[in-house]
Amino acid sequence: MGRLFALLILCTVFWGPNLILADTIQLRSGVILNGKVIAQSRTWVRIRTDTGVRTISKQNIRRLSFGVTQDEMASRQRRRQEVERRNKELALARERQESARIAVEEKRLRELAEQERKAAEEQQKRAADLQADEEKRSAAEKEQQQRRAAELEEGDAPQNSQAGLSAWGALWRSALIPSWGQWSRGDSVKAGVIAGGMVIGGGALYETNRIYRNAARDLDAAGNPFAADTSLLILAGLYSEPTLTQLSDPVYAYFYTQPYQNQHANLDAKYHQTQVATLVIGLFYVYNLIDAWFFHPRNDTVSRSATIGSNESRWKMTFQVWSDVDDSIGPNSRASFLRKDGMTVRPEVRFTHGLHF
Repeated sequence: MGRLFALLILCTVFWGPNLILADTIQLRSGVILNGKVIAQSRTWVRIRTDTGVRTISKQNIRRLSFGVTQDEMASRQRRRQEVERRNKELALARERQESARIAVEEKRLRELAEQERKAAEEQQKRAADLQADEEKRSAAEKEQQQRRAAELEEGDAPQNSQAGLSAWGALWRSALIPSWGQWSRGDSVKAGVIAGGMVIGGGALYETNRIYRNAARDLDAAGNPFAADTSLLILAGLYSEPTLTQLSDPVYAYFYTQPYQNQHANLDAKYHQTQVATLVIGLFYVYNLIDAWFFHPRNDTVSRSATIGSNESRWKMTFQVWSDVDDSIGPNSRASFLRKDGMTVRPEVRFTHGLHF
C-alpha cells in the first residue's frame, strides 16, 4: 500500500505539471493544440499531444503559448471569443451604420437628382415660354410693321396720285364728271361733298321742275273752253263763259280772276324753287372746277415753291425760312432780316433747274 502511494506521488510530481502547464498552439485555421513542445526550428514546431507527436510548420501557426494552464487558456479562449463577438457586433453595427449612411446618401442623391431634373424641366419650360413670347412679340411686331407699311402705302397712294395728276387733268375730269378730279387726286372728302351736293341738287331740281310743269299744265287747263273737262261741262250745261257785262263789273271780275291769280302765284313760286335748285347745282359745279384747278396740291411740300415752266425745262424758285442765331449771311449779302421770339428769320431765294416730265 505504501508503495502504491509512493508511485502515485511520483507520477504526480513528474506528469502533473505537464497536465496542468501545457503548451498551446493556435493554428490559423482556428484549431487549438494542447501538449508539450519537444523541439522546434526556424520553420517548424514539434509538439507531443494526446494523439501523438505532430510537426507543424510555423507558417500555419497563429499563436504559440508555453506553460499555460487549462483555466487560463479557457479564459483566454472566452475572452478571445468575447472580443471576436464584440468585433463582429461592432462590425455588424458599423455595417448597419454604413448601410444606413449609404441609404441616406442615396436618398439625398436621388432627391438632389430629382430637384435638378425638376429645375431643368422648369428652366426648359421657362425657355420655351420665353421663346413662345419672343415669337409672339416678333409676330406682333412684324404684323404691326406690315400694317404700318400698308398704312404708309395707303397714305402714299393719294400723294402719288396727287403727284402724278396735274391740275389740268383734275380740271377736265371735274368738268366732265363733278368730283372726279378730286377723287383722282386722292381728296375723297371733297369728292364726297361735291358729289353729294350735286346729287341732292339734281334731285331737288328734278322734283321742283316736275311740280312746276304740273302746275303749269293745271293753269293752262283752268278756264280753257277747249279743254276736255271744260268741253264736257259746257255740253252738259253745267258751265258757261262769262259775258262782257259780267266782266265789266269789278266785283265779278275780281272773284272771277282770283283763282287764276292764285295759280299764277303758285306757278311763280314753283319756278323760283326750280331756279334755286339750278343755282345750287351751278354753285357746286363752279366750286368743283375752282377746287380742281386752284386748290390742286401741286408741289405742296415743306418749302413753298413757285414754278416757272417752259417747253424745255422747269425753273424752280424756292422760299425757305431758316432759324439762325447769326445775323450775317456773307460779305456780299443784302438780305433783310426779321427777328421774332429771339430767332432770326432769314428768307432765302434759291433757283434750281431740273427737267420736267
